[in-house]
Amino acid sequence: MMPRRTPKRNRLFLTLFVLYFTLPRGLAEPDQKIPNDFRHKEGTQHAVTEDLGGVKSVYTPILLELLQKWPPAGVTYPEPKANPVQIECIETPGQKDYIGLQQSLWIDAPLSTVSSILDDVAHYRDLFPGYDEIHVKSRDGNRFLVFWEQHIPLFFIPNVKYDVAYLVEKAEKNRAVYRYQLVSGKTLKKDDGIIVLEEVKSETGTPLRTRYTEYDFYDADWGILSTDKAWSESTEGIYLSDVAIKLKAEHPAWNYKQIAEEGKNTLEKYPLASVLKNKVSSVQKFKELLSKKSAAENLPPKK
Repeated sequence: MMPRRTPKRNRLFLTLFVLYFTLPRGLAEPDQKIPNDFRHKEGTQHAVTEDLGGVKSVYTPILLELLQKWPPAGVTYPEPKANPVQIECIETPGQKDYIGLQQSLWIDAPLSTVSSILDDVAHYRDLFPGYDEIHVKSRDGNRFLVFWEQHIPLFFIPNVKYDVAYLVEKAEKNRAVYRYQLVSGKTLKKDDGIIVLEEVKSETGTPLRTRYTEYDFYDADWGILSTDKAWSESTEGIYLSDVAIKLKAEHPAWNYKQIAEEGKNTLEKYPLASVLKNKVSSVQKFKELLSKKSAAENLPPKK
């Protein structure tokens, strides 16, 4: 989301060291003539189900099917005064390093406000600290290629750089869809994700609220980083990014430092230990979300 999920991971030195060997380098410098956002969509409007041209995974067809059959069954959203982000870890049978996450939350702001945050690539660095450069490299209607450069605070390790393809669809009045996929990588093997924003009225009829649902699946060779640490760092990072989006939408006058501090306070109040402990099999999860005869049958059998 819609920031690429890397801003939410790898804050420890060990993780940064691993990322050095994970992501491609030497990408093109920014073209300042290209607007740095997802708002300008001149040209062909592509369907959200079109091929993104990135690295396909077993989850590519499953996420597409999920979009086609939206809304998924069995997804719940946080109750008032509860943990603001409901997150679930989804593991791929036989592939313990393949990280999957389902996130659901309510944002007390109209869809237009939330989507404007996800569209504003120029301010991703403010909302997701730790990056020297994030910009749109190319665009074709509602398809975008985004360059990310993560700052590594060690003189002997260069910054990590990579490209992610995005497709943004707002064909329906009360819904916006963001689909994204890794275009290239080294030991980061696959990465697929979607975000769906849906505007709904509150129980009283007003004001408008946005239902936020996100799925992320990525497979990597984590090197010397343990599987447990990869899961915990990734889950924590994604949680903090979701909280940041919610806070920015609900408190537009807050500066980014306030948002970051409140995000950390929220994480301290709602630790993720139980979430990480209670992972669910992707086979089981997608049988709940989709019909039995679906792309989910292509998942590896449970061992």
